[in-house]
Amino acid sequence: LFKVKLKVLPFFIMTGAIGMVGSSLFYFYSIELTSMSVAAVLMYTSPTIVMLLSLLVFHDKLTWKKVVCCVIGFLGAALSTGVVTGNTHFSVMGILFGAMAGFSYALYSIGSALAMRHGCNSITISLYSFAFASVTIFIVGDIPAMARNVASDPVILPIALAQSVFTCLLPYVLFTLGIKYTGPSNASIMSTIELVVASLLGLFVFSETIHLSGYIGIVLVIVSIVLLNINLPHRHMVKKIKDSE
Repeated sequence: LFKVKLKVLPFFIMTGAIGMVGSSLFYFYSIELTSMSVAAVLMYTSPTIVMLLSLLVFHDKLTWKKVVCCVIGFLGAALSTGVVTGNTHFSVMGILFGAMAGFSYALYSIGSALAMRHGCNSITISLYSFAFASVTIFIVGDIPAMARNVASDPVILPIALAQSVFTCLLPYVLFTLGIKYTGPSNASIMSTIELVVASLLGLFVFSETIHLSGYIGIVLVIVSIVLLNINLPHRHMVKKIKDSE
């Protein structure tokens, strides 16, 4: 399962070194310079980027359904995070970093889809993506400082391990499986449900307030996902059914 051809390694550089590490770093930089809401919405420009890249790379057919769902999902994300109505701090560099985070995240979808077309399993893609991401972190990160932080507080390590499994490993494995069964464009749009879950957790766990616009945004995101997964019958199919009757 873990045997791969050398020609697919560039795809894992795309998914791991750029997709995983790039999206995380640029996302955190964007949060520092703007706000979590702004950074989150900019990150979720990725479905649009994936859709455009899929047209070029995979020659996917651009449908009105995808475009409408993408627009509805992005608007819902903006409303649910409060960017449209809230008082948020904007920064040119912060917005640029947020856009780069979205682009990096989009490359994970494209790289995964390319690797699958070369016969790679979703688990294989996840393994090598994490491997390349780990190597990249060791190169660009301050490992001694990270080790000192872990050593200074015994609680950090178990929390980090739990996060690694439940908020990093599982999401990427499941997202890669989603790409396999629904395609990169659809999987990226459906991933915007993350913002809805975050908003609801904030409401029920941390007692945060959700305004009317936030509820509207949550509904829009759910609507975009439902529409994306409903296959409406074509006219010729309806005609066939009538003819058979």
